[in-house]
Amino acid sequence: MPARNRQGITPNQQLNEMDAYSPVVINYAVSADHSTAQPAFVAPFNMRILDIIVKANATQGSGTLVPRKGADAMCTGITCAADGAVSRLAAGATVANDARLTLENGDTVNIISVGGTAANTRGFVTFIGVRV
Repeated sequence: MPARNRQGITPNQQLNEMDAYSPVVINYAVSADHSTAQPAFVAPFNMRILDIIVKANATQGSGTLVPRKGADAMCTGITCAADGAVSRLAAGATVANDARLTLENGDTVNIISVGGTAANTRGFVTFIGVRV
């Protein structure tokens, strides 16, 4: 009989629950020209994006990064204009609706740079999500 903790849960059950309920963090570096959409990641399982954080790695006035589920913007462009500055997902003009923030296994998330000299925008994009 497998070992159980005080709540009667086996170690494998604990690991499965941790896996199911733990946040998923995916980092992507924009270190080259993204003036045309580039794939950031392919969803490894069904998941919901809860937040997207951008940290600029160069000063590029009006630089903005737009995460996309396929060709659809997931949210309004996230500012990536001042070296070291951190900005986050906001609904803004493009609704950050549940459908665009919910990914199925195999969905591709792309990043495109817009504003300023788009080809020169640099930063790190962090996606925070959970399994669904």
